[in-house]
Amino acid sequence: MSGPRLSRLLRTCNAILHVASWIVPRSRRSDWLTERKTKVFHWCHFLAESGRLSSATAQEVRAYCWHSCKDALWTRFNRDTVLRLINEVPRTPEFLVSGLFAVLLLLLVGGSFTGLRTRLSTGSSVDSARTLQVSLDRYAVWMEPELLRDEAQQWSSQEPSIERVGVYAVRPSLIHGDRGSEYISAARVTPETFRLLNARPVVGRLFQETDASTCKNCVVLNSAVWQSQFHGDKNVIGRLFELNKTVVRVIGVTAVNFPGYEIGLYTLFGPDQPRLPTFEWPGALIQLSHSTKVSAVQPHLQRIVDHSLKLSAGTRASVMSLRQIRNQAFWIWAGMFGLALAIVCALNWRLIAQVVASGPRRDSRAVLNWYGFLAAKTGLLLLIVLVASFEVVQIFIHRFSTVSTHPFAATAANWLFLLGTSLVVTWSIRDQLTRCRTCLRRFGMEVYLWGAGRTFLEITGAELVCDQGHGTLHVPEMQSGNVDSERWAYMDDSWRILGPRPPEE
Repeated sequence: MSGPRLSRLLRTCNAILHVASWIVPRSRRSDWLTERKTKVFHWCHFLAESGRLSSATAQEVRAYCWHSCKDALWTRFNRDTVLRLINEVPRTPEFLVSGLFAVLLLLLVGGSFTGLRTRLSTGSSVDSARTLQVSLDRYAVWMEPELLRDEAQQWSSQEPSIERVGVYAVRPSLIHGDRGSEYISAARVTPETFRLLNARPVVGRLFQETDASTCKNCVVLNSAVWQSQFHGDKNVIGRLFELNKTVVRVIGVTAVNFPGYEIGLYTLFGPDQPRLPTFEWPGALIQLSHSTKVSAVQPHLQRIVDHSLKLSAGTRASVMSLRQIRNQAFWIWAGMFGLALAIVCALNWRLIAQVVASGPRRDSRAVLNWYGFLAAKTGLLLLIVLVASFEVVQIFIHRFSTVSTHPFAATAANWLFLLGTSLVVTWSIRDQLTRCRTCLRRFGMEVYLWGAGRTFLEITGAELVCDQGHGTLHVPEMQSGNVDSERWAYMDDSWRILGPRPPEE
């Protein structure tokens, strides 16, 4: 019985050793393989002749052969060099910055990026400086969209600089397609609205003037709903589905980003559509000619709009360019971010004071590297949190909700970003304190200091030592004490054995 078992064991072990030998450098492969095959040969025959060859001992021999793969790896690569790189490279500033940049790139490439793109852009190929938006105060008395549509048609005759006027009305809607029920924001538009936004069809066509009478139940999908409901099927043209319990037909798909809203689909203004007071809010887009000076025309347009709409007391219609709206939203967001950052800095004032007090002072280049690395690291972290916050909200919506867009998605993403800001800024400051002030590596050695009396063996602090020989950071046991404080000290020539020589005074 031991003969066949011994032969199978030897064949298996020799095969494993031959595979492992491919890792060994060619010049040493033959000797390496011969040495281990000889050892396995004598080991197996000893077990067979002594009657100890069993399943357990055979498993031990095979385990030794598999372990030879690791030994072959260390034969090709220097073990000390590899372990030193594994220990030292993750502590370098280049590794951290490269890792953060890779994470940011992965989020930008792999994420949907729809929520952040909607917040940062104002439309598709739109001249935001010469495109004005007329919007009503949402807390004012509701206006019927058809009234705004009829009045907007007269604005061109009162102001010759107007090239196009598009009217829209945004309303919450429920669609039922291949995926099932989904709540979205839909917009009733005039055909001129798409031309004003320079919209292009991805599939099919957009609205025409004749569609108001010949294609009453036609809709144009946004690319997000096209993907969520029809999986991006290019044969979607002519497909039927329900919109607010009414059967509609798809005539086209567009990827236009509607300014200020996340619109799922578009329909035309029609006579039989129900009124939705306080739920459907109208607006208009005005495109001015290129020779027009917007700042001079805008007050006149404001008077035309106020006069034509005959708004009731307490109702206000604002006429602002898309660039002004974008800048206003940016400054509001920047103010919130600045306030959050100020609060985070106020809560971490002690850590910030330690960064300044224990930072490099004698070498201007070291000072620039110190604060430049802190700024670059913190900036990348903030960008990662910014993109991730919008992506997390979008993933949560698609995973746990039946809507493609949610009215509170932007607000939730903003608060998530502010929360992430406080966390990453605090971590960035703490990480900075644990790095060498010259090479910016994380400290690799920690030495505890004991009190002179050692009555109760109390530790008075610790010395964090740069393993490149640049200096030591003294960290007191009590950060709030007045007797001792955190300080950085450069090493003298006696520490040169640890690494490169520290810079001269």
